[in-house]
Amino acid sequence: MSVAIGGAALYLTLGVLAGSLAARWRGSAADRGLVTSTLLVSSIPYYIVALMSWLYLVNEYQIFKSEYFPVTESPVKWATGLLLPWLVLGFTGATTYARFSRGSMVDSSGRTTCAPRRRKVCRQTEWSSSMPCVGQSSLW
Repeated sequence: MSVAIGGAALYLTLGVLAGSLAARWRGSAADRGLVTSTLLVSSIPYYIVALMSWLYLVNEYQIFKSEYFPVTESPVKWATGLLLPWLVLGFTGATTYARFSRGSMVDSSGRTTCAPRRRKVCRQTEWSSSMPCVGQSSLW
């Protein structure tokens, strides 16, 4: 349960942020880079990313530790032990939500940029376009 909650917090945050930035800069090199990177990362199965992360980041370079501690024993050690699974789930899951949020923002805004005098409209567009991502996350 703790792996799922930490991963979900990361992939929702990163996915909506990346999708919002890609929609904000629609048609630019940053948009194409974000869309390309999300497609590349989503084409790799998450278990391959998890295996490669564990092999290299835990065993080879020893950046992360593969120990589990109960949250009641030490919350800091517990979070440190779950950091790598959270990051793997967060980055691989964020690709889907980046595409969801970008698509819904582009559909709801209907324009490429927000004029400075219309910031209120842009904020409302960003809020309303994130709702499909929240609805999709409740299905998982």
